[in-house]
Amino acid sequence: MKQLIIIVMNCCLLACSNQQIYEAAKHNEQLNCQELPQSQYEECMDGVSETYESYSRKRKDSVGEE
Repeated sequence: MKQLIIIVMNCCLLACSNQQIYEAAKHNEQLNCQELPQSQYEECMDGVSETYESYSRKRKDSVGEE
């Protein structure tokens, strides 16, 4: 099932905006967090809580884009 999701996501990459790709990857990671024990769940979810806007701003700063 996981491979099917990855294949579908790869096929959609050309038709998706950067934000849509980010949100899809974030959602997939959130689903992975749900499979963890409660003791690890909160930490995992904290790691995927960043908004696209924040991610994009950090990315642009790191590569020097305007």
